[in-house]
Amino acid sequence: MARGRNAGRRGAPVKLLIISASAAIGAVVVALIYLAAEPGPLHPHVILATIFGVGLSVLFAGVLMTLIYWSAASGRDDAVGGTRRPPRD
Repeated sequence: MARGRNAGRRGAPVKLLIISASAAIGAVVVALIYLAAEPGPLHPHVILATIFGVGLSVLFAGVLMTLIYWSAASGRDDAVGGTRRPPRD
């Protein structure tokens, strides 16, 4: 028997994490293309700093948004707040 509002959507957080990882990779690629277009050499330290700085920032934002979505969809927030919404039909 299905329990909770999130029973049929167990794959949704994984899909959101895949989307956020793809966005992080895309942001890193765009940042590296921008840096390569600038005059002067592109040092390995700059490449690593860009990968970790831009990539992890975007990935961390995606993970936080996924956790917010997952928490709201699970129904656990309703119990903590003390208010109950009537179930939707």
